[in-house]
Amino acid sequence: MNLQETAQVLAKIQLGDNRQVDELTVREWHDSIGHLAVHEAIEAVRMHRRESLNYLMPAHVIANVHRVRDRIAAESRKDRQVESRRQDLELRARQRSREDVWRDMLADPHESERTKAWIREQLQ
Repeated sequence: MNLQETAQVLAKIQLGDNRQVDELTVREWHDSIGHLAVHEAIEAVRMHRRESLNYLMPAHVIANVHRVRDRIAAESRKDRQVESRRQDLELRARQRSREDVWRDMLADPHESERTKAWIREQLQ
């Protein structure tokens, strides 16, 4: 984030605890948390306010950003697992349907022997 965004994060913090924020404070915090995304830092401040009575320090923001990122990564993994399972079930359903059609074709007296031979190969 840039200095202006760091100032926004500090404004959010200042609203919560009435600390004095000046340009030097913004620069010092930017030195500590400037590598973070502003939306993550603000969410980290919210988390701290909900969960802690401690005076908010840059280390709290950094730790909470890591928690936010871990939570998002876990949700993403879970979403991918659910989607993978859904796709697997759809594929199995399509395969069963195809095999059912092939078995019906094998039982059909009007189907050519060449087609039946191909189907037998596919079913093995």
